[in-house]
Amino acid sequence: MPAGLKITLTLNEDRTLKELELAKEVSRRTKHRASVLRLNSRGWTVKAIADYLGWAESTVRQTIHRWNKSGLLGLWDASGRGKKATWCSEDWQVLEKWLNEPRSISARQLSQRLARERQVFLGAEQVRRILKKKSWCWKRLRRKPPIAKNQEYKKAKKRDLETLELWAKQDLITLLYLDESGCCPESPLSYGYGKIGQQKIVTQKTRKGRRVNIMGVWEDKQRFEYTLKVGTYKAKSYLRFMNWQAERAMKRLFETGKPTIIVHDNASIHRSKLVKKHHQNWLKQGLSVFFLPPYSPEMNRIEGQWLHLKRQELGGYVFEDEYDLALAIIEGLENRGQQGNYSVERLLFN
Repeated sequence: MPAGLKITLTLNEDRTLKELELAKEVSRRTKHRASVLRLNSRGWTVKAIADYLGWAESTVRQTIHRWNKSGLLGLWDASGRGKKATWCSEDWQVLEKWLNEPRSISARQLSQRLARERQVFLGAEQVRRILKKKSWCWKRLRRKPPIAKNQEYKKAKKRDLETLELWAKQDLITLLYLDESGCCPESPLSYGYGKIGQQKIVTQKTRKGRRVNIMGVWEDKQRFEYTLKVGTYKAKSYLRFMNWQAERAMKRLFETGKPTIIVHDNASIHRSKLVKKHHQNWLKQGLSVFFLPPYSPEMNRIEGQWLHLKRQELGGYVFEDEYDLALAIIEGLENRGQQGNYSVERLLFN
């Protein structure tokens, strides 16, 4: 019976092989080969090592022979092994160009498009692996408003807004952000918890119902004041809300000496001829209007309030009618006020 294979490692060789076992950059196959050598040097037989790693005995013997012949170099695979890539760098450049198109495109669609336009035949799973290796992942897309044509004007308005925000922090003015938003009785369904193997169902109502629109002003971490309306806001409704704000601004001016500035976007009802006639009257009451540059929702801080209201308070609900939706909006805004420790007040139109 032939003598069993047995190697002897020096202290430095054993330390090097242990470092290879723990290294993150080394392939799993090379790590296992290092383990084979360390186990064999400690008296493990070829059969015991094969049973432990789930290898064939011939593979274990081959690893030991490669160590005896080539040393550390024998732990790595020779170049040229494995299937050759069926795509090249030019194919990846085209693929990346498709990924940057303003649309959603799946791995299966990319696979089909590669076969059709580049005669490169990769399965959808292969495309997913390539995308993951190139740091691409599947995630939700976001809409972006059009880019403002006059960037210099936008930068100047942004500097002006930053100055107003600084004055508000120094308690020199009261700065409010105004905007309108709408909610539907059926909000888009998102993710939610459900038992494994069971689909959670949200039943759709037979009557879809109309939108409930909100007009509100937000003072950062201080107050949220709003009104609700079924249907679209017109200039007259906006004037009633702004006159309510002007009365509060005048009272605030007499009590604290601080003028009020309300930040607006460029909605048509904010700039109508009927509304412009009231600007001078509001100014006398201590209320000024600051218009944001076009296509700049990121500069209006009240946008975040709409986002959290719809996502956290109304997300996933299906309401019976507009009345139930309005009650949910009121409750949601009150909840957010309690959580954020700020006041919430609603204007009731007669």
